[in-house]
Formats: sequence, structure tokens, C-alpha cells
Amino acid sequence: MFFRRKTNPTPQREPALQLVCSVCGSVDCSLLFRKAGVPVFECRDCSVQFIHPDYAVATKDMFTKNYFEDGSTGDGYDDYGSLEAGLRRTFEKRLAKILRAAPCYRNCLEIGSAFGFFLDELVKNGKDGTGVEVCEYAVHYAREHLGLHVLQGQLEDISFPSGSFDIACMWDVIEHLADPVVTLQSVHRVLAPDGMLFLTTGDVSSLVAKISGKRWHLYTLPDHQYFFNPKSIATILARSGFAVYGSTYDALHVPISYIYERIAKTAGFHLPFVKKCQAVIPVNLYDVMFVCARKV
Repeated sequence: MFFRRKTNPTPQREPALQLVCSVCGSVDCSLLFRKAGVPVFECRDCSVQFIHPDYAVATKDMFTKNYFEDGSTGDGYDDYGSLEAGLRRTFEKRLAKILRAAPCYRNCLEIGSAFGFFLDELVKNGKDGTGVEVCEYAVHYAREHLGLHVLQGQLEDISFPSGSFDIACMWDVIEHLADPVVTLQSVHRVLAPDGMLFLTTGDVSSLVAKISGKRWHLYTLPDHQYFFNPKSIATILARSGFAVYGSTYDALHVPISYIYERIAKTAGFHLPFVKKCQAVIPVNLYDVMFVCARKV
């Protein structure tokens, strides 16, 4: 059986609206589509996609207790804590890659540390880790349940001395930021010379994203504000003082119940008999980039 892939229509330009791409500074930005009333634009120069800033939600308002425990909307999680086993397995794999790339690092800063599962894996491996998280509920969980060093707030508002950390990690964070350049420049400042940044984010140029169109599971608006591909992530990192030296597409370890949750929210396709299945399996749609960069 043969399938004909639909081609995307030529992006429509809104003549009364001129946007400046915060990644590369271009004004050549065009409307791609609207989803749930939220317009998504694309920069024709660096190819980053982003929602119109008028529709953005401040991170302090987005990341509340409900974000981690209320599945009634398309944003957030039904129960973030139930993902712990899979997240820890995923973080074990990522930590192993970090240790191969930076075997002598001393301390790590995680931006957007959530409940602290990655930081806890660091501690278990004898490393020092500090977290920064905007959600008070998540900060309390990391401190009280796991005994971790986590500060509440946004990185650019916290006065870490310059060069404080050897590495920094941002797991599925950059797409949430209203101004990712500002945050990345703050990361650059707090990293030591030759410090390394590791991040993950969706790849909007991936095959599954192209086939899914605006129903792609990572087009969760306005929760996700930016959508990168290898070109645009390299551009924003270069603008912020980093050089990319490698990227991969690795499997995520998730419970079957979470797969059900994402399918239900994205496509309205319900499979009640797997809703509570907590068996963890590796899943790789090759649409999430693991990016390694070095401070220059």
C-alpha cells in the first residue's frame, strides 16, 4: 500500500503583523497555522517555530501544582510522580553519556529540575548537583522527599557567581521559555570556561512531526512556545555563546499509561484498558534531540 504524504501549504503572511525572531533577529517570519486559536509562526531564516508572544503564558503561572497533577487540559501531566521509574531509567542513560563526555566534572546545575529525579541520580553517583525550578510545589517535593539542593525561581533572577558550575542540564525546558536566549546567556555566565551544556528538546523537522502536522504531540500550546530543529538549536546556542559538538535521538523510558495519556490528549483516541498500566518500556519516535554543547 502506498501513501501520498501531504505537503504543507505555503505559509501565510499576516501583513499587519511584523514579528522579530528572538533566535536570529530576522523579521522574515510567517504564519504556519493556528491550533486552538494560538498562531504558530516560522522564521524563514533560522527555521525556528514559535507561538505569537501575545499568547505566551508566564512560566510562574504555567508551572503550578496542577501542571504536575491535573490532566484535565492538554498541558502538563495527569500524575508526574507516576513517571518516576521511567524518568530515572532515562536519566541513568543520560548521566552515563554525560560522564563519557565530561568525566572530570565536579558540579552540575539543572535548570527546570521538577521533582528532582535527575539530581537524585547525580547524588547517587557521588556528584554534586543544584537545581533551579519555578514551581513551588516541585521545589518542595525535591527538598522534602529527596533532600536535594533546589532553589525556586528563574535562573536569570538567581545570583550564582560567574563560573560556578562545570556542566548544566536542561531536560525538555527550552521550548517552554518566553525568551530562551536570556536563559541560555545566564547559563553561559554561570558555567566555568569550557563548561558543557546538555539539553533535550523536540525536533520539529523529524519525520513524525511532519506526518503529524499540527497534531504532533509536542505542539502543546501555549505550554510549548518554541519548536526547534538541528539548524535552529545550533543558531540559538551560537548566539548565546555555545558551540554544538554532537546530538543524538535516544529512547525515553515511559510507562504504558503515559503513552495512553499522550495519545488521548493529542488524538482523542481512548484505550481504557491500558490507562493504569505502569509497565515501563523504551520508546523512540526520533523526534527528541539530545544536544551537547560547549561554552566558547
